[in-house]
Amino acid sequence: MKCLQRPNLPQLIRVLGVLAALGATVACSEDAVQPEGSGAQDAGTADGIVGSDVDVADDSTFSELSQSADALTNTLDGDEPDLAIDVEIDLGPSLDESLQAALREAIDENFNDVEAPGVVIAVTRPGFSPWLEARGLSSRAPSIDMAVGSQVRIGSITKTFIASAVMRLVERGDLDLDESPGWLLDEFDLDSRITVRQLLSHESGVFNYTDDRTFIGPAQQAAEPSEVIEFATEHGAVFEPGAGHSYSNTNYYLLGLLLEDAYDEPLEELLENEFYGPLGLTHSLLETGEVEVPGLSKGYTVGVETTYLFDPSWAWAAGGMISTTTDLCSWANALFSGEVVSEQSRAHSPR
Repeated sequence: MKCLQRPNLPQLIRVLGVLAALGATVACSEDAVQPEGSGAQDAGTADGIVGSDVDVADDSTFSELSQSADALTNTLDGDEPDLAIDVEIDLGPSLDESLQAALREAIDENFNDVEAPGVVIAVTRPGFSPWLEARGLSSRAPSIDMAVGSQVRIGSITKTFIASAVMRLVERGDLDLDESPGWLLDEFDLDSRITVRQLLSHESGVFNYTDDRTFIGPAQQAAEPSEVIEFATEHGAVFEPGAGHSYSNTNYYLLGLLLEDAYDEPLEELLENEFYGPLGLTHSLLETGEVEVPGLSKGYTVGVETTYLFDPSWAWAAGGMISTTTDLCSWANALFSGEVVSEQSRAHSPR
């Protein structure tokens, strides 16, 4: 995990480039083609830039978000009003003025270069109120300014919530990381040796459904999680369980089904009851397509709006959440303070 303990200008420049590339899943929009790669992803950061995967700015961040259905929902009729959420958070003193100035300078110097219609950035440090800043547009048509309270799709940050729910089961003694969920593997004719740990850490060998770009066709229609998994398993295994590492969104669909079975409730209700409600994440939700989200920031790829191109069921447990930077600040602080899972569980969580 890359955590910006002491933000400086070079680090911030890198962060801003990542923010711009993440598009609708983080700051609502992007015009640049995202590079591809592979690698592991970690959870958020307790002391750094929050509101995106910027604390884990590795190649997998770009690969995952460029290939997964990040900008998903049903088409909304008519113009969208400016419904950015008012944000007032007082958790302590503000960041030092010199640091704030350096942050603004980095944003101003790099925002135009990365060609993102809009970004929203938060910096959080223990004992300080979050520093929030927005630039550009949340929507080009109609023209709506990006705001620090804008709701955005957070893509694979969703996985930190899923992994935390799994680790809570482990803490309660209801699940063993090194056991194989036989019923689930049998349902999809997967290798019976695959463990929960391997699903979490992308060592299962299960094919990543977004690596088959033909998913763009069926993804325009709603699908059950089982249908997405079946689409992936048509390709067979990438390698034997534990024999390698390959980032796979399909792993987190499997974990989503595992969680629904263990908690005996739909995933969106599980996340509300376990995390959103207790932590006060009032502007976070798992997008289902059944409920419209007015004012949701729009996403763009090479200048083309893609916000409503795919159905959100093709992101689900792998990347289907909507949130705000302030909610993500609260989430990161809770995650790294031991409020979500114990410090011991977090230390032993798959990475």
